[in-house]
Amino acid sequence: MATVYLTEQGAKLIRTQTRLLVKKDKKFLLQLPIIKIDRMVIFGRVAITIPVFELLLKEGIPTVFLSQDGRLKGF
Repeated sequence: MATVYLTEQGAKLIRTQTRLLVKKDKKFLLQLPIIKIDRMVIFGRVAITIPVFELLLKEGIPTVFLSQDGRLKGF
C-alpha cells in the first residue's frame, strides 16, 4: 500500500471504475489503482470530482488537504 502525494497545481483527480487518474491540460499524468492506495495527501489547487470523493469514502482511504505550502486545511 502507498501514500499518494498530489502536488501538481491545477491538476484534476478523476475516477474511472476502480482507478484514479490525474489530469492536467488535457493530458493524463498518472493512473492509480485504488487497491494500491493507503492514503492521499493533496496539496494546494488540485480539483477532485465527486465520484473520487465517493470512492475514497467507500474504500475508507484517509485523505488530508493541505495548502500549497503544507498547512493543514482539513481531513
